[in-house]
Amino acid sequence: MVCPQCGTEFREGFFVCTDCNTRLVGKLQQPAAEQQTDNSENEPLADEETMSLCQTRDIQLIHAIKSILEGSGIKFFLTGENMVLMHNFAEAVFWVFEKDYNDAAELIKPLLEKTEDEETE
Repeated sequence: MVCPQCGTEFREGFFVCTDCNTRLVGKLQQPAAEQQTDNSENEPLADEETMSLCQTRDIQLIHAIKSILEGSGIKFFLTGENMVLMHNFAEAVFWVFEKDYNDAAELIKPLLEKTEDEETE
């Protein structure tokens, strides 16, 4: 897997560049310097399109969402978790495959609503 923006190579299993926050591709069609920097639909993506499900700095919410998604068998990818745990200034972002997005969103909706309610109190 390769970042089309900066050219950094990643091993299989990574889907988002940790430096650029750009979706990785299987291989570059042209050198990274000549590659377009926008995420247009023409760029090749990993096997399937991924979508951002939600983002949070709340460590308890991160663990709860992980538990729900794992329990339901929905594959997900989490970026930024270590930055939240170590520094609490970044946000962790949950990524799911496009085909699973609606199911995943429905599963975590009660958690997100509960969190919003607690913030307004």
